[in-house]
Amino acid sequence: MVTQIVIGVVVLALLIYRQLRSRPVNASGLRIVAVIGVFIYSGIRDRLVLPDCDSDRAKKSLADVLQQFKYEPTTFAPIKTVSATKDQVMCSAVLPLPDGGYVAADFTFYWQGDAVQMRYSVSRQSAGGAPVTPAAPVTPPLR
Repeated sequence: MVTQIVIGVVVLALLIYRQLRSRPVNASGLRIVAVIGVFIYSGIRDRLVLPDCDSDRAKKSLADVLQQFKYEPTTFAPIKTVSATKDQVMCSAVLPLPDGGYVAADFTFYWQGDAVQMRYSVSRQSAGGAPVTPAAPVTPPLR
């Protein structure tokens, strides 16, 4: 899929180049081409690079995971980058819950074929900082 996007962008660039060679363009025309290029890049960027740990894209993915466990942090900060390469981004966060406890999340974004995947581990900590044992019931915070 990434290959198809790259080919499409190259073809579009060649078409624009041919048009610019045959007809001179003034500064406003170049600005329009630049703006269109930025919109195209921002549209395909999510398919070409892994998200940064503190990006909106990563926070949304983490929120979706935490929602499965009925955790709703009061804030999604701080989220730390443990390591980052072009193939894998590892993140860590300890986020406050409304009841005074915390949820600790370690998560990794990685490529599987052309798709970004997320691997994660999540644990809840009580207000005193001790991990909640699996035998203890974990109730979602009251709204």
